[in-house]
Amino acid sequence: MNIFKNEEDIYGRYLREELHKATKDFFIVSRSIKNKLGDKSYKLDQYLSAVLKIANCKLNTDAAEDGRKFFSGFRRLCLGILNYDSSIIEHEFYQTAKEYIAEHRFSYKERHTLLNIYCALLTPQFTDYAVNKFSEEIESRANIEVDTVLMSKNYELIAKIVGEEDMKVLNMAIKGRFIISSTMNSFLQSITNEYLYCLLHRDPETSKQVYQLILEEKL
Repeated sequence: MNIFKNEEDIYGRYLREELHKATKDFFIVSRSIKNKLGDKSYKLDQYLSAVLKIANCKLNTDAAEDGRKFFSGFRRLCLGILNYDSSIIEHEFYQTAKEYIAEHRFSYKERHTLLNIYCALLTPQFTDYAVNKFSEEIESRANIEVDTVLMSKNYELIAKIVGEEDMKVLNMAIKGRFIISSTMNSFLQSITNEYLYCLLHRDPETSKQVYQLILEEKL
């Protein structure tokens, strides 16, 4: 079965009914919980403010730009290794990239072909490194924007009063309406787009694209 039968299967669909339902659920469930809390309803206000701030503290456009910048630095690193440039040895990913390139030699003459092959082959490992760095940054930013300890305590207190099920429904509505595409997914998609540019680079000597050259190698 072809899961890419049409363009929407690749770039995504607007799930209108699901989005509208999540919007309604958010307000309906929030109102219900608020009423059940009585004089402790301010705890829900604190919780919702914190969660919504975290969801919005790093815009997806910024995350995508961060992914592009990470990959640009990665490309410069690989090019520096190929050019024996000592100025890039302080990069945290330097040793991993240098060892891989030293252990995997290719006969292609065109410099950009070699660069794109190495970047493509190293992308999985680099992604692990980049995600760890990005996670540290967004977690640090979230902790500055919001008291995450208080947020967790408020969740526990509210769940104890109204029941865990109500809070699960509320959180699902928050996720369905306000976290349609996560910050991390935007970061990863940006890196993936750069990865695709590498795979689609065409070697002028063989007239083959990098993904084709990789398929021919015994790696």
